[in-house]
Amino acid sequence: MKINFEQLRQQKLDNEVIINLFENLYNEMNNNNYNKIKLNEIAIIESIGLNEFEIELKNEPISINDIFIVSKNGQIVVTPNFIIKIEKNKVVLSDARLKNKDEIFVTYKY
Repeated sequence: MKINFEQLRQQKLDNEVIINLFENLYNEMNNNNYNKIKLNEIAIIESIGLNEFEIELKNEPISINDIFIVSKNGQIVVTPNFIIKIEKNKVVLSDARLKNKDEIFVTYKY
């Protein structure tokens, strides 16, 4: 399955639609028992530079395109465009909307 994030961004989806998408994705994955997909792992953002942040995950993601990040309040959605690199289980992001020590939900394949 491929998601066209540019198309989603142009639609200016509200938080309720995003939450509904997550609920449907979560239910689909739970019902079909997909392997090696981590749903909504909580991570803490650590500042490493100007608008650059790092998160540490429990597992090493397969690729940048297999990571989806949402702030705890649902206001910020971080798509793969904002991910700079992956170093083992550490992910480096660049997004001015994020703040040091924010909690986020990360869904990814590993």
